Amino acid sequence: MANVIARRGRRLFRELRQEADEDALTRLWGRRYLDRRLPSDVERAHADRNAFAFALLDVDHFGAVNKTHGWPTGDRVLREVARTARALVDPLGWVARYGGEEFALVFPASTLKEAQATLDALVRTVRSSTISLRDAAG
Repeated sequence: MANVIARRGRRLFRELRQEADEDALTRLWGRRYLDRRLPSDVERAHADRNAFAFALLDVDHFGAVNKTHGWPTGDRVLREVARTARALVDPLGWVARYGGEEFALVFPASTLKEAQATLDALVRTVRSSTISLRDAAG
């Protein structure tokens, strides 16, 4: 019985930690996870003498989107930026929602030039995206 309780407790702890680490809207890592993991990633890159790049991305004019089109549309914009960023960051990298309309992109083992190429592609993709104003809640 003690083993069953212990397993359930560990599973519950993992689920709660995942919930605390994940941004509910974008399903990216959240700020708590970023704050906990980033220092160790930087330390590891330094110790291994690997390249490392980090970027903060801010969605321009996001307040105007919310004001003009409403929060559901703003949420849709954030989900689209998150989806695009996750798709473009290499498999070793990761993306977190830093706050509001800000995103952190982590590029372990990437040079500044490689990270810049990914960021340029992300900006081009987001700028050319169209967000439907109909049924924005979904």
